[in-house]
Amino acid sequence: MKARMIALLTAPILICGCTQLNVQKLSGDDAKDSTTKGIRYSLPKTFLSLGPGQNGVMQVEEVYLPDHANE
Repeated sequence: MKARMIALLTAPILICGCTQLNVQKLSGDDAKDSTTKGIRYSLPKTFLSLGPGQNGVMQVEEVYLPDHANE
């Protein structure tokens, strides 16, 4: 019983200590270099999508797409 309680209390501490997230914006030559390790992603940018709606009225929607200028 006592060993089980100790295991339940120490498990979250051990699991949390195993992960690390590091976010870093690359600039200059590092941003253009495809050999730089990591996962690249672009921040979202809001665009307006216009299309035909009901009764001939224009339908406007906000669409979030990747902003490739802000990778």
